[in-house]
Amino acid sequence: MEVDLALTPDPGLLSAVEATVRVLAGQLGLRESKQQTLVAGVERACRRAFEHWPEGNGRELQLHFSSFSDRLEVVVDDGVRDLPTQEQDEFLLLQLVDRVSFEETEEGTVRITLVQFVPGVDWK
Repeated sequence: MEVDLALTPDPGLLSAVEATVRVLAGQLGLRESKQQTLVAGVERACRRAFEHWPEGNGRELQLHFSSFSDRLEVVVDDGVRDLPTQEQDEFLLLQLVDRVSFEETEEGTVRITLVQFVPGVDWK
């Protein structure tokens, strides 16, 4: 299953992100504790962008959720140009999810991919 969200930089909209994560994670059978840490990781990635969002950016925060039999992947494209990848952000996110990657896009924005594996299912 795949879901896409486009958000203006409004922290009040994080409840929509949380609901999406919980529904998809619940469908995969992730325990409540894993759901909570995944929600925290996705929210942290979104807040990272919100904290550095330039006035008049005109873009939206793009989120893409992909659910597989063994994992849930969440891609956050922050829409903020020239925002450096901070080791501190990566370290914090790795405390919350199983895998994190930062990728600079051709547009100069950062794309963060968060992966949470389903315990007991072989990783592909």
